[in-house]
Amino acid sequence: MKKAINKHKAGHIVLQRLKNEKVAVKVELRDLNITYTSLKDDMSGQVFQLSFIKKKLYLVYNEMDSLK
Repeated sequence: MKKAINKHKAGHIVLQRLKNEKVAVKVELRDLNITYTSLKDDMSGQVFQLSFIKKKLYLVYNEMDSLK
């Protein structure tokens, strides 16, 4: 009987550890998702800025070409 009780306690401890790990993994995934979203937004802004600079460079290039 004592062996069964100890086995049950051990199983309960393992289950509690797994639940704690599950919570920790969920928190890490949430943090990674937030970081990914932030990086994605930053990259979108950078792409927009690069596109604007590219257009500006073409305008300057065309203007310099027309002056020749």
